[in-house]
Amino acid sequence: QTNPGKLGSEIKFKGFRDLYSTYPSFEGVANAEILLVSGGGGVTTLQFSAASGTAAESVGAFVITVSRTDTNDAASAELQLSGTASAGSDYTFTASATNVSFAVGVASYDFTVTIVDDADEESAETLLLSLANVTGATLGTPSSYTLTITDNDTRAPVDQPWINEVDY
Repeated sequence: QTNPGKLGSEIKFKGFRDLYSTYPSFEGVANAEILLVSGGGGVTTLQFSAASGTAAESVGAFVITVSRTDTNDAASAELQLSGTASAGSDYTFTASATNVSFAVGVASYDFTVTIVDDADEESAETLLLSLANVTGATLGTPSSYTLTITDNDTRAPVDQPWINEVDY
């Protein structure tokens, strides 16, 4: 089976010698034992495509991307969520999306955060996403992403009764 991600890899065989040229030849070799297979790529790092972003409550869906530098091997990570925004009332996020798995050849993974457009007047809130428990890779930079959710609600004007100076 051919694996295009391993092109350029080095394979060393025990007991194999080529006496006729600088190119390997298996002529006359019945069995070969593989001693070493080294990958053709470099070290895989996982990181967010940006360190932060801002979304108004009215935006609906907001996409955040995790990318990696080398796609030759599988890699995975856990996505941890924290911050001042509350799950359910400020945003929704599919729980299964907190496990990021990269198959061979896959360079990026998109997460969708659905922003809840409530009627509450509130200050900006944050959702912090952090990569953790990485396997098959190392953490790159940035390894966390801060999403700032800005409020789109304004306070309704309050009727002010006019004060009649004559009454005082």
